[in-house]
Amino acid sequence: MATLAAGSTVLVVNFHGLGAMPDHVDSGEARVWCTDPGRFGAILDSIATVERDHGLPVRITFDDGNASDHAIALPMLADRGLSAEFFICAGRIGAPHYLGTSQIAEMLAVGMRFGSHGWSHINWRTADDAVLAQEIDDAHVRIEAAVGRPIDMVAIPFGRYDRRVLGRLGRYTILYNSDGGLARAGARHQARNSFTTDWTERSLIDLAAGRCLARQLRRDLISLVKRWR
Repeated sequence: MATLAAGSTVLVVNFHGLGAMPDHVDSGEARVWCTDPGRFGAILDSIATVERDHGLPVRITFDDGNASDHAIALPMLADRGLSAEFFICAGRIGAPHYLGTSQIAEMLAVGMRFGSHGWSHINWRTADDAVLAQEIDDAHVRIEAAVGRPIDMVAIPFGRYDRRVLGRLGRYTILYNSDGGLARAGARHQARNSFTTDWTERSLIDLAAGRCLARQLRRDLISLVKRWR
């Protein structure tokens, strides 16, 4: 990943699963599952246009640790010389339809990065202290063991957080949410834009072209309120 000047803007795009959606996936996730790898490839191809024509670097992330990260995303990223950050759930490592340690090792070997997405993909805001300890602390230990190196990034499940949740994330230097809009290089809090089934191959281009200061300030204000509630 190229080093960016602190404070410069970045467009972060987030994906979940790719290809045929397994039966075990909750129907609520259908809206963020890209069943057409061709559309995923077209979106990846649009990144060059966004960066060239709009001067806006694009960062790619994936949540949940689905097996399609390795089977579908990895070769498509590699073919285009792209890298990505993958946020996995500790309790799913090695389970059917999810990444195992051998797949993780292969992805690390070609420059992919990993972070935490908790233990079991639940809403951290509603978890009691004991559950939150497993979701954040125990997950960190297990994911580091699976990755074989320290991790300093976390993607907050469902993008739901508050002051209590953030207070438990002190070990992480980068916190990804799902607030939308642009992120700022070097900032601890990183806003992401999640793929949904209504996206086309032009969606990233449209996001870049539709940058609006007033809209961004509103998103920043909402994020600030969520951090202190």
